[in-house]
Amino acid sequence: MATWERYKAVSMAQYPSLFPEEADLLDHTFFTNGNGLEWYKGQLIDVLHPDEPNKSVEEYAKQGYKHRQKRSTINGWTHSEYDSPDQATARALELERRVHYVKKGFYGDSCRLSADGKLIRKIYPICQYSRIMSLPDDIQQDWLEAAWAVLSLDPALWTRTTSDEEYLDKASRRIMDLMKSRVAPKIV
Repeated sequence: MATWERYKAVSMAQYPSLFPEEADLLDHTFFTNGNGLEWYKGQLIDVLHPDEPNKSVEEYAKQGYKHRQKRSTINGWTHSEYDSPDQATARALELERRVHYVKKGFYGDSCRLSADGKLIRKIYPICQYSRIMSLPDDIQQDWLEAAWAVLSLDPALWTRTTSDEEYLDKASRRIMDLMKSRVAPKIV
């Protein structure tokens, strides 16, 4: 079992190319279906790669760096110019890489640049199977706050479809109901 903070730290350390910013992790965690995460006792757990509580975030970071280096060698391409064993540097380089590829048109309409050079991305298409749509009654407070945070992604930088907006509206009402139920006094 992991708190949101532990899950965030481990995921961003191990996969800086997937999650250079917390917003990328929020999008993947709550919107992407088939991501290997399932609700268990009010927290999302990775059913394929369970967290090892005794393993430090630094160990996860080293493991992720070794995997990226191995992947680069196997695939016959180099990723090293956009990678670093230092996590902050690796995330910054990943954002730089994305901007480079957006300018070359590699992302099509899924990612573009704003007038001031910031990345504008589409959120993963939300459906009834997205984790945001199945928040359990026993959701832990930190995970509830993370769910609220994903609904608060800047729409100027994370574009949405009409269908996404409908799902987000339903999820927002569910989160508000869960928050109210925790604040309201229990009548015995």
